Amino acid sequence: MKSCFIRLCRSARIRTTMLILPLTLAAGQACAGLPPIQQPTTGGGGGFWNTMMGYAKQFFLALGLIICVIAFFAVTHAVITSFHDVRQNKGTWTQFGIYCLVGVLLILLVIFLATQAADIL
Repeated sequence: MKSCFIRLCRSARIRTTMLILPLTLAAGQACAGLPPIQQPTTGGGGGFWNTMMGYAKQFFLALGLIICVIAFFAVTHAVITSFHDVRQNKGTWTQFGIYCLVGVLLILLVIFLATQAADIL
């Protein structure tokens, strides 16, 4: 019984090797036609440190963009909720107008701050 188990383990190992070996050899040929890695648009070149700083700047700019999108969705949700309240006679049109005005100002402020932060980075 033990020899049968050992024989099955060896054959499984050989089959795995025969399956994986050609795949690893073919992977080198598959990667041969890839273009070189692009440097970041800001801060790239001049060594590893400058390249990583460029990637960090791109990351923080993307994070700022995500924050702007979240602010836009929050304002949109508040305005839609206010409109829903007006339609159900729970709120007034004045409240709806104030939500719209404050929401637009908030979005403009967030976009302005994001562009200022992009210049600082």
